[in-house]
Amino acid sequence: MELPGEKLVIRLWETIEKSGTGLFKPWQLRRVGIAEAEVASKRLILVAAAENKIQALGKENSSSTPLIGLSKNSSETPQDLQIEPSFCVDALLEISEKSRSVEHLRKEVNIESAISHAEYALRNQSADSPTEEIDMDWFFRWREYVGGMSADELRQIWGNLLAGEVMSPGRFDYRTLDFLRSLSSVEAKLIEKLSGFVVEGFKVIHAKSAKRIALGEPISNGLRHGELLALEELGILGGVSSMGYVSKETPFCISEGKHAHIFACRGRGVTATTQDAAKTTGLGFYRLTKLGLNVLRLVEAVPNEAYLQELAQALLSDGFEVEIGDVLLNSDNTRRFENSMKIEIASTAHSS
Repeated sequence: MELPGEKLVIRLWETIEKSGTGLFKPWQLRRVGIAEAEVASKRLILVAAAENKIQALGKENSSSTPLIGLSKNSSETPQDLQIEPSFCVDALLEISEKSRSVEHLRKEVNIESAISHAEYALRNQSADSPTEEIDMDWFFRWREYVGGMSADELRQIWGNLLAGEVMSPGRFDYRTLDFLRSLSSVEAKLIEKLSGFVVEGFKVIHAKSAKRIALGEPISNGLRHGELLALEELGILGGVSSMGYVSKETPFCISEGKHAHIFACRGRGVTATTQDAAKTTGLGFYRLTKLGLNVLRLVEAVPNEAYLQELAQALLSDGFEVEIGDVLLNSDNTRRFENSMKIEIASTAHSS
């Protein structure tokens, strides 16, 4: 029986095999009949063992014979005896060779770790394998860049990047690769934090009329204004320094005499219903840039519930009927709400 994502995982392995790279060659294990879950488990064990070995080699290398030592000049009389520095060429060559070997292994293990994350991301996908193949120049650049990523949160992003490219070759351009190459762990965590506030795939709502409802004000796990400016400087968000944008969208009809705005965020969402077909929300928001849209596809995060509650209260105070619930995707790409809960006015909401 074919497992979900099996074709995509096989396509990933074929790409790696075609490139002539890879330390552990997991596709060979798959071909001899080992279950896919066991393959993934063995691979993770191998990656962890390799990382521990490299760490040990690094410590061993740092305690090698010193390059500069002290030698006594025997031509001097005892009272004039001098200690002079000496340079050990053999030690230099030995340390240089070890350093090159350890660095090469570290890069290869970083690559293997990112590939493991890509396998995990693909394993639960139900999409068919695409007819197009990954551009090998793109893959070699991906491999070169990810070799320098030792932080696991960065390797996970790079693994998701590879998985996304396997599912849809050409989805991620070279600019995205170059951006991620310069991304620090701190910046990656900030982008992950941002992900919990993005609704409808591109909006970060920040205001309702004169009432601040989100990121600039003290709500649970909110982003500070300085963090928003940093995300704008990275090229992820637009509109922060110019006060953002204002939503003028009208609601869509869900039934006769009933219209709604939906604000979905990674499987959770707020729905605001009204009988007025022309009623807009007037919400102020920042928006993801093209680069931001690409990068946020690679980040795994959970929606910020406190933020959704603040948004719900703002919409409720504006005359909408509001519910919060799970947003699920139907087979025809329409959405439905489940486990929804009607929101009531909170006694402390939006105090001036």
